[in-house]
Amino acid sequence: MNSAEFQLRSVGDPRLAVHATSPFPAWLWSTDGTRVPWANPVGARVFGAANGARLAKKSFGPADSHRRQVARLAHRLPPSGAIRLERLRGFGAALGALITCGCARLEFADGSHGVLIATTEPVGRAMPLFERLQRLVEDFDTPIAAFARDGTLVGASDATRSLLGFHTLSEAGLEEARSEALKQGRAETPVAVGRMVLQRVGAGADVGLLGLIALGATAAADAGPATLLSPADVIITPPQLVAPPGDLPMVEYERPPLSGVRGGPGRVRADRRIRRYTR
Repeated sequence: MNSAEFQLRSVGDPRLAVHATSPFPAWLWSTDGTRVPWANPVGARVFGAANGARLAKKSFGPADSHRRQVARLAHRLPPSGAIRLERLRGFGAALGALITCGCARLEFADGSHGVLIATTEPVGRAMPLFERLQRLVEDFDTPIAAFARDGTLVGASDATRSLLGFHTLSEAGLEEARSEALKQGRAETPVAVGRMVLQRVGAGADVGLLGLIALGATAAADAGPATLLSPADVIITPPQLVAPPGDLPMVEYERPPLSGVRGGPGRVRADRRIRRYTR
């Protein structure tokens, strides 16, 4: 799939969604280290990109140390998707320093693979949550909006700005859908222009909601020729990686552990082994 399709599909993948609004950088690299199909806003900024969609267009050459490290990791990481702590050079660390990252090799429904790298500490200046949410939905060609936990609209793609006639989800009568999405991770509801899927992203104090809009026939004609994906096309919930909805109350929805902690439903085990890369 192309980078635009992957940006959309990644919204509903819990292995990426939990990092989407994190204040710590996170990236999904191609296994050869040449590209970054997905990154959270803080991770995109590390490489000088305004958002993940723009970073996805960048190619890393053979001499780039990030590319070499990722390519080595792709062969070393277990295929199970378990997180392993690694000491890496670059990735936002100070010049000449190493940074500890949680790394995992992920497999996707289309048979492709990627290397997830998430730092265990902040890098650079702090980015406010509202800015992280705004950057998540920038440069999307399809209708998508970002909401704070309380339902306040904080950002929208260009394709969405003319469609939403409200400033909060409660104002639009979507309070019940908001509560369901926060508790269950996802909620689907009709809206004036079609249907909206609310997807929970982030964890803990960094939780937000993304609203993916599938336009009705009339609204789609008015919106122009933009490619629209139905909610079924966008949301990915691998059953082997996610606990049943009833086991995922909001208070327990946390970022996957990056140490040897063995958690509850939906969590993965982290390998304590730490490798040191000098190049």
